[in-house]
Amino acid sequence: MKLVIHDLTEKEFKRLFPDVPKNVTVLSREKSVHPCIGCLCCFTRTPGYCILRDDYQQMGEVMSKISEMVIISKNCYGSFSPYVKNVLDRCLPYLLPFFEIRQGKMFQKIRYDNRISIAVHMYSGAIRTMSTEEQTLAQKYTESFCDALKGTCSTIAFYGDAPSMKGVML
Repeated sequence: MKLVIHDLTEKEFKRLFPDVPKNVTVLSREKSVHPCIGCLCCFTRTPGYCILRDDYQQMGEVMSKISEMVIISKNCYGSFSPYVKNVLDRCLPYLLPFFEIRQGKMFQKIRYDNRISIAVHMYSGAIRTMSTEEQTLAQKYTESFCDALKGTCSTIAFYGDAPSMKGVML
């Protein structure tokens, strides 16, 4: 299964990606997402399940079933947009409250055995273009995110604006 997380409007997403395959789950900002409150109940009280009541309570389970994740986000100073960052924060139930050393760095252990291939497509806003420094930060941030999930970064691409992504394969 493939998961697409994007911060585009529904109209813009459908215009840029008109033929989304049936086996793709699409998460967009059209649904309300509460920010993670850091209570860690997804580790202790309700393992693998978030206690916040919204459309993203079961992100740990969703993550356990995917093999590919595509993130489409506006670049916000070398990071993901607030919506995308909120969704990714709500993926905390995918992890365990235990740590391990990988590649000389400390990471949380993964709750599930699947490995996710992650593609990130970042675009600039209409007001200004993405600087080289922002691209470097975004690349490092994305690589760290992939490492934290024991995933692989299949793509990290930068675009001048959202319409430039037309034709990118989902």
